[in-house]
Amino acid sequence: MKRSCLIIACLLVIGFACLQKTHGKLNPFLLTPLGMNVRSSRNRRNRRAFDPSNIPQGTAVAATVSLVAGKMRLVFPQRMINAATPTEITANALHCTGITQVNAFTFDLAFAAPPVATNPWVIPANSPNFRTANGGYVAAATGVF
Repeated sequence: MKRSCLIIACLLVIGFACLQKTHGKLNPFLLTPLGMNVRSSRNRRNRRAFDPSNIPQGTAVAATVSLVAGKMRLVFPQRMINAATPTEITANALHCTGITQVNAFTFDLAFAAPPVATNPWVIPANSPNFRTANGGYVAAATGVF
């Protein structure tokens, strides 16, 4: 009986002696198995740093396709940025070989053989060569001139 009371008293003394003050509160749970105090770690994000999750996602933009002077004309409802020749866009199964920017909304695409009124065309989804200002892509579309 004396021995168990002594053990309980020692544990209480050690427990109260190892209380650590954290953020204005006493925290008795900061002991390792060896009885050493451990500094609490918290995962806090830096609120002053740039957070890319706050940027709105770009939306897909549908192009209006027409045939102008033997070239495929793409007209977009908003400004587009062209990085390179969009070789993934096809007309009559031929890939685009050249591009002319008429204005910020309009592009003329040239092909090895000029497309005619009965040729099918394909614009694939997520072409890396056309992007909107907020990161959107051109929407996938198919049709016939």
